[in-house]
Amino acid sequence: MASLRSGDYEPNRRIEFSSLNGPMPYKWDLELEAVDGVTVLTSHREAEPRGVFKVAEAVMRGAMKRQAENDLRTLKAILEGGS
Repeated sequence: MASLRSGDYEPNRRIEFSSLNGPMPYKWDLELEAVDGVTVLTSHREAEPRGVFKVAEAVMRGAMKRQAENDLRTLKAILEGGS
């Protein structure tokens, strides 16, 4: 599991964090914005594989994308009162 460091933080608006270790260091920020009565979450990610993972960069990026999408679906369900 990666250790994370929080970066910029604006309550109810934006949070940024980055990994401190792991095979593919990354930076991720999430922005929240009210649009037409709903909250829109925008996600930006940057990652840089290193070592042997550089060879499998496309596979790693796909896996990270799927994991992020799953995490955001879970977050949405929790915030909307589901589980």
